[in-house]
Amino acid sequence: MDISLTSIQLWLTWKSLKKRTTNKKQYETLIKVLEDRPDIAKGFTRRNTTTFWSDLSIQLNSLGPPIRDGSGWKKVWADYKSALKKKLAHNKMEFMATGGGPNKLIQLSELEEQAIQLCGLINTVDGIGCLSQGVPDKENVESGSELSDENIIEPTISVQCHANKRQSARDLLELQITQQKEFHMAVETLLTATNKKIDDFVHYQRQSAKAMQSINSTLTEQINEQKRHNMEMEKLKLQKLELKRKMLDMQIDYVNKSQ
Repeated sequence: MDISLTSIQLWLTWKSLKKRTTNKKQYETLIKVLEDRPDIAKGFTRRNTTTFWSDLSIQLNSLGPPIRDGSGWKKVWADYKSALKKKLAHNKMEFMATGGGPNKLIQLSELEEQAIQLCGLINTVDGIGCLSQGVPDKENVESGSELSDENIIEPTISVQCHANKRQSARDLLELQITQQKEFHMAVETLLTATNKKIDDFVHYQRQSAKAMQSINSTLTEQINEQKRHNMEMEKLKLQKLELKRKMLDMQIDYVNKSQ
């Protein structure tokens, strides 16, 4: 029972660490390191990046919590880029809908702008020649200038909107699947560790039972040997007494004959 409680407490501690939000220092370090590897930042590399993310996780975990492995931090970066794409798409749609007004636009932080530029997310969201990284061009807003027909194509906006919705649903589904896999892996790890401890406990119990059986067998042999020894000693004593009785009878007979 103590083994199970300890394992459950460890699992709950691991789960609480997984739920914590990535802090600002970790994001800053993540982006700073990825600036030297834009291919990995954009996801264009075909090389195995397992070692890269594993080494980076050590540096990021030192700034935590939260604490994650290499694949966990790789997913954090993918989710961060996905969230930035959604913000850019939202701002683009709002900019088109309001004719250049600032209403309902999501303000992007300096760190987010840095990540957007690093990954080239503007072009991936709105196409080459997009007007904004999330906040409309200040000169265009102040002058009230309207967008040209080259940048406003209603069918393209409609298709982009539906594509964003599908992408959002797909991202949520993938996130749910990933979380379920992590949960099942954690449970499987917990059960494997618990089963191993149970197997070890059973093994030690069997060894103890064998040792006790051996001790009992030895004690039984010693007791039987002691009984046999005692019986032999009793026989010797009886023989001595019988011998003494016979000698006494012989002496009595001798005395009687002498008289």
